[in-house]
Order: sequence, then structure tokens, then C-alpha cells
Amino acid sequence: MNDSQPPSSREELEGLHEEGKITDEEYDEILNAMTPRSTDERLVTKPEASGHGLGKIALILAILGILVPVAITALVTAVASYQNRDTALLLCVFLAVLVELVAMFAGFFSWRSSSGKAAVAVALIPILALIVSFIVYARMTRRGHERKLERVKAATLEHQKLSGADLAD
Repeated sequence: MNDSQPPSSREELEGLHEEGKITDEEYDEILNAMTPRSTDERLVTKPEASGHGLGKIALILAILGILVPVAITALVTAVASYQNRDTALLLCVFLAVLVELVAMFAGFFSWRSSSGKAAVAVALIPILALIVSFIVYARMTRRGHERKLERVKAATLEHQKLSGADLAD
């Protein structure tokens, strides 16, 4: 061994083992960790660790969250009586929102995979559409109530005028 160069890690490990500073098990464990492998297991990412499987599940849930409630709605519209349709349609919307929220959160947890990102995008579309439709419905309903109130006020004033004209005659 050349004195001008420091000892290698393997030589240093052998020296520690010969001096009795480390046990045979520790020596074997450290030696195993130092030996190069064809593929380093620490660098290989497993699909479970990267969320790839969860991303696929999230994407499937996001797609099913759209298709299944639409199919149930079509079935209910064709089969159910008129009184039960509103309740059934409301349950379909609730089911769709619930499944889409689960898909969106699963997509967030598997964001590293492309299927996780796709699941979030697919899940956001119907949720945003539902929010926009509620806003539009609320505005239309409010305008409708305002117009109805104006018509009632105008009719009341007209009725008062006519009643006052009848009393004057």
C-alpha cells in the first residue's frame, strides 16, 4: 500500500473489522451496501411508491363519476314516475359530485403520475360545470322572482286604482 494515498473505503472497513471495532454482521452489511449492483434498488421507483396505481384508480373513478350518473339519470327518466324524478335526479347529482371529489383527491395524492393529473382535470370539469350551473340557476331564479314581484306590485296598484275609481262613481 502506498503511504501517500489515503486508504480506500474497503481497506478502511477491513482494518476496522480486523481490529474488532465492528462485528462480522456489521462488516457484511456495510460491505453489501458498498458493492455496486447493475441496478441500484434505491434509485428504482416502484409504481406503488410513485402513486401510479392510485392515479389509474383516480382516473377510472373520474370517468365513472361522469358516465354512471348520466346512465342512471337516463334510466330514471325513462322508468320513474314524475313525482319521484326530482329526488332520483338529485341523488344522481350527489353521487356524481361525491365520486368526482374522491377521484380528485386521489388524483392529488398521485399527482406525480400522468394519470393522477388527468384524473384531477377530468374530475374538475363536472364539478366546475355544476358550480356554474348553480350560479346561473340562482341568478335566473332571483330575476324571475324580481319580475314576478314587479308584476304583483303593478297588478296591486292597478287593482287599487280600479277599486278607487269604482268607489268614486
